[in-house]
Amino acid sequence: MPIRVALVDDHPIVLDGLPRLFQLQPDIVVVGRCRNADEALRMVKSERPDVLVLDLLMPVQGGLEVLRIL
Repeated sequence: MPIRVALVDDHPIVLDGLPRLFQLQPDIVVVGRCRNADEALRMVKSERPDVLVLDLLMPVQGGLEVLRIL
């Protein structure tokens, strides 16, 4: 069973680059990519990833706030 990873970052280069790196690993699948905290909270509830790669410094709500809510 693959490891389900979700990415949350406000920088497009991260959201585009990390999935390309993860594609090289047969046991990792990216189940979601989000640009802000609101999207991340909805995605985590719907996709239930095993791992959340979370940017701590985002506009409006940062990653620490997302963690507190989760």
